[in-house]
Amino acid sequence: MEKLADIIGVRLNTIWRWENDKASPSVDILPPLASALYITEEELLNGPNNEREFEVKILMGVKSLVGLSG
Repeated sequence: MEKLADIIGVRLNTIWRWENDKASPSVDILPPLASALYITEEELLNGPNNEREFEVKILMGVKSLVGLSG
């Protein structure tokens, strides 16, 4: 998650707060957050239109964040 924090310009503690429902991302952080996770802002806010496609996009984003390919 440290790499995600660096990519979107927030502190690691901020992401921890999001994950633990202590805070929510501000509107201005949504575009870079969605981009880093390989999903649209709409999907980030409303959930997936297609569950399988959403899972694949998230997996691609996670692989990118941890430096895996394929």
